[in-house]
This record gives sequence, structure tokens and C-alpha cells, in this order.
Amino acid sequence: MGGGECDDNADATLPSELGADDPLYYEEALLLMRLTLDRMPERRRQIFEMSRMHGLSNAEIAEQLQLSVRTVEHQIYLALKELKKTMLLFVLLAGI
Repeated sequence: MGGGECDDNADATLPSELGADDPLYYEEALLLMRLTLDRMPERRRQIFEMSRMHGLSNAEIAEQLQLSVRTVEHQIYLALKELKKTMLLFVLLAGI
């Protein structure tokens, strides 16, 4: 991983346009995101959820889990990378 790849400010939420025309697409996308998260290594999922769903800072997560801030950043980066790939595939296959 080179410099600038870790985007801990990236938003993992779905764009509002995704469900604007068809709530079914939105529900399917949410399910796909949950399935993707569930398949991640436990620690990565835990870190991602602490960051994005509970609003903890990287420093807070690192302290609670006794990890380095850099490790937390890297795990969030990997989670976002995986989620983005999954959602891109969904968008392409759904023709959104």
C-alpha cells in the first residue's frame, strides 16, 4: 500500500440515487453490503463498524482494541476497497 491509498474519510453509505427509482435496488444493495461485511475477517469488520457505524475515531478504535492507528487505518482501507468493488459490481449488473 503506497501513500494516499488510505481514505479513512470515505463514505461507505449508499448514494441516495441508488434507491430513488426502486426501493428494491436499495434494499438489495444494503443486503449485499451486509453480506460483504459478514464475509470480512472479524477484526476488519469490527474496526469498520466501530468507525462507520459507531462514529469512533481511528485513535479511539486503536486504543480500545490495543492496535496502532496505522493498523486501524489500513483495515478500514481494506474494508472500503472490498465494499466498493462489491457495490460497483452490483451497480454494473443492476444497470443502475
